[in-house]
Amino acid sequence: MFSTIGLLDAIAKHKNQFATKEDYEGAIAAFFRVQDTYKVDPRELAEGRLQNSVIKSPQMRVLDTYDIGRVAYLANDMDHTKSWMQEALRKVESGESSEGVSKFNILDHLSYSFYQVYPRCFGGFG
Repeated sequence: MFSTIGLLDAIAKHKNQFATKEDYEGAIAAFFRVQDTYKVDPRELAEGRLQNSVIKSPQMRVLDTYDIGRVAYLANDMDHTKSWMQEALRKVESGESSEGVSKFNILDHLSYSFYQVYPRCFGGFG
């Protein structure tokens, strides 16, 4: 059985092998490029249904889809924010566990991304 100190020592020892924030954000940016290149809908990706694939990929959780949308939001990529927050909302509304992601936060990001993508619909002049 590991002690807390032993666990912290093990983590510290292997810290350089873990992904950094930049690695995570870079992977999601590459994910967006693949999504755009092959015109893959976020729902297909979130459900693990990849076109022409004989192997089903694991399904994403609400938290996964929210995190992807949040990275897009922080990068001011409102098209991807909108599509991934819509998927997060769909999952929450279908009854999936939201794992600490509030419906309010999803709707907050979603409404802002809609405003940025479709400003004329909201009385803006973008």
